[in-house]
Amino acid sequence: MDVSSFYKVLKDQFPFEPTNQQDIALHQLSDFILDKKIKTVLFY
Repeated sequence: MDVSSFYKVLKDQFPFEPTNQQDIALHQLSDFILDKKIKTVLFY
């Protein structure tokens, strides 16, 4: 799954229309969760 797809899943599951700040946070969360470099640092 790529970042855009994951972001769409998060946004679709959000219980209401996110504000601009919440939308930015969802984008950042998607980037963070799917970042392979961070996964390497956190899990190895």
